[in-house]
Formats: sequence, C-alpha cells, structure tokens
Amino acid sequence: MILVCAMFFCSCGDDSTLPPVEKGKTKKSPPGQGGEMDAGTATQTAIAAERNLPPGQPANRLAERDGGYFLGDDEIPFSGAVQKRHENGQLEYWASYADGQPDGTHYFWDVDGQKLQEAVFSAGTLDGAQTFWWPDGTKKEERVWVQGQRMELRRWNKEGDLIEETEQF
Repeated sequence: MILVCAMFFCSCGDDSTLPPVEKGKTKKSPPGQGGEMDAGTATQTAIAAERNLPPGQPANRLAERDGGYFLGDDEIPFSGAVQKRHENGQLEYWASYADGQPDGTHYFWDVDGQKLQEAVFSAGTLDGAQTFWWPDGTKKEERVWVQGQRMELRRWNKEGDLIEETEQF
C-alpha cells in the first residue's frame, strides 16, 4: 500500500511555473480557461462520491508481499475494496483491488472531505486519468496513462489557469 500511495503523490509540488518536458509539446492557455471549480461544489461532489462507494476493509490490514497485496495473513491475493478514515470520520482513502493488484479507481480526500486525488488502475498499472486538486478544489494536475506509460500531462496554477500541457512522453 505504501508503494501505491507513493505512486499517487509523486511530482505534485505547488510550483506554479514548470519547465517544458523535453520530448513533449508545452502549451499555455489564456488566464481563466480550465481547471476552475467552486470549492463548495467540489467538496459536495466528493461527499456524494463517498456515499456511492461500497464499504471497504480497513486499509491498515492490507499487506504487500510476493508482488501483490494480501489482507492480513491470507494466502489468497486480495480482491475487494480498502478504505482509511481521518480521525474525524471523513473518508481519507478508498481503493479497489483485484487478484492482489490495484484495479479500478483509487481516491484520496483531505480531512474536510475535499477530494485531493483520483487515479485509475488496471491490473496493478496506472491506466486512465490520474487527477490531483488544490486544497480549494481547483484542478492542479491531470496525467493520462495508457498501460503504465504517461501519455499526457496538464498542470494548472492555484488560480485555475492552465500553465502546462504536454503530450507524447
């Protein structure tokens, strides 16, 4: 689980200006285009999403070994959902696994219920959109993955302005 969490939070600093990626194309958009979301709407969306998620096993029971994830001392690789809650009861983390590998959408929320990150996995590999949000609900970064290869990257500053868009890594 530590490995999965580390994969989520890599490269998400608060820099509002970033250098272009060597192999890609970098574009900047005019101010005010893309990334904005009302913080109240974002928090309500996160809370609504939590209500639609099935309950998961306690995330602290998930153990990584032999190239997969297992629930406690079980011999069979874990399939199902895990979750972790903040001390105030708000959902902090929810993730699905199949055959011991991250599979499906994984979510992270802050202590107030604001969604911080969402990522899609397929058979243990990032495959789809991975999105990060600033604490106020404004989109911060979006990465598009295809079978573990990063294909696109978009970054927004805290004001919601698209500051970088790179394709074809």
